[in-house]
Amino acid sequence: MRSLLNTTLLGLFAFVLAMAGAIDIRSEVVHGMQYCGNFANADGSMSTQLVDKLGEGDLKDRQYTVAAHGCNRVQCWDTSGVYVCNDNDSELTVSGEQVSDVGELILSGCCMFSASGKDIGQEIMSGQQFTQWGWNVIVAYADCNVPITEKPSNLGGYGVNGGTCWEYSSMAG
Repeated sequence: MRSLLNTTLLGLFAFVLAMAGAIDIRSEVVHGMQYCGNFANADGSMSTQLVDKLGEGDLKDRQYTVAAHGCNRVQCWDTSGVYVCNDNDSELTVSGEQVSDVGELILSGCCMFSASGKDIGQEIMSGQQFTQWGWNVIVAYADCNVPITEKPSNLGGYGVNGGTCWEYSSMAG
């Protein structure tokens, strides 16, 4: 009887541990608002390359620290950039892989259509994805010659990467 009880308890313990792992995995899904067309445009194909590179090689494990209520540009090429912004009251550190994962949501959901409804096939990119953890990612116009802490909303850059991305918002996750 004691052996059966021990076996049952061990089985129950294993089940609880397995479920705890599954819950942790599900908690990594991003839940937050996505805004498209809310910044000056980046080049669409360059945006894809920048976001993808953050999830690969050395950049995948690189740590990016952002001050409370600040934004850092973490990738930049020519007139396109990827930013991490911290909405928390304390400093935040995220990995390149985390930024890439959130950036992929922007790439898969923004700038498919122009403001007039024309299919533009992501020739341009402008979007922001918020997370439930108090930080967000922006893919938009960038000036690689200004300090990395310069917020994209301060840069202007409208018209550099021509076209108009359809502005809209939706909930991710």
